[in-house]
Amino acid sequence: MVRHCGACGRRFRPDRRVPTQCYCGAKDCRRVRRARWERRKRLTDEDYRSNQAAARQRWNKKHPEYWREYRRTHPQYRERERLLRRQRRARVAGDHPTAEVTNADTCAAKMDSLGAQVPVVQGVYRLTRVCGGRAAKMDSMFVQLTVMKSDTTPQERTRTCVATG
Repeated sequence: MVRHCGACGRRFRPDRRVPTQCYCGAKDCRRVRRARWERRKRLTDEDYRSNQAAARQRWNKKHPEYWREYRRTHPQYRERERLLRRQRRARVAGDHPTAEVTNADTCAAKMDSLGAQVPVVQGVYRLTRVCGGRAAKMDSMFVQLTVMKSDTTPQERTRTCVATG
């Protein structure tokens, strides 16, 4: 039996010991599978979510200088974060030329990035990838939602956000 990989779409032959296998053995596909599993687990399992948060806090307490050192040795990361911070502040103040609702940069490093956004209005949307850059999450991409059919006002018709899968 031959199947199509749930990540890359290529055909593969599943291991006979794993009859429900949905992903091929490529490294990137294994990474996608794991990221999707973790996302599902965080959304559905409160214990897992709280354990992950506690583990993150313990690690941060043991390694207090990690982020300071990382920013020092990765100037491109530091500059990107400064730019995003300036844009967020300008957007909040209403001074930024793109002051419409764009949440892509405000939630790029959050574990549960969809929780901080305004809910999407029911309707038919076109999903368009807006940049090739990577968010902090490995299963994320920046997309633009364009309303194809809805009863919303024109200001609500287009948003940019982080989509995770």
